[in-house]
Amino acid sequence: MINFRNIVVLILFLIASKYAFTATSGSILLRGIVPSVLNVSIISNGANSLDLESNAVDSVIGYVNTISNNANGYKISFDSLNNGKLVNGDSFLVYTLKYGNIGLDLSGVSEVNKTSLGLSSEALKISYTGVDYEQISAGTYEDTVTVSIVAN
Repeated sequence: MINFRNIVVLILFLIASKYAFTATSGSILLRGIVPSVLNVSIISNGANSLDLESNAVDSVIGYVNTISNNANGYKISFDSLNNGKLVNGDSFLVYTLKYGNIGLDLSGVSEVNKTSLGLSSEALKISYTGVDYEQISAGTYEDTVTVSIVAN
């Protein structure tokens, strides 16, 4: 048997719920997330076959390619293992590097601030004074420069 009181409560509930969910406007939040992109790559262009007998002046030995979507820019750092020297045992040859047209101080970590969004490519240029092979010890002269990128 159906209780009259339950029917009245159900009718009142339906009427009240109609007005509780009725409005003249509504809103919806739309949101998308863009992840941070920050990469560096180096393309060598003769960096491992330097002619140490000839002078080099701003010779392009590679390219530093970066990509970033950080609105505050980023910082690229250059760290020479041998502080700007091509080393072979006790013998060495001093060199300098440029990132684009910016000279780098390789006696410590050298940093360059960048503000561009997207892809950037800068030439890596080396300069040194060549030495007659008879005046320098035979062997392989080398240094390693580590290039790092960090968001500002």
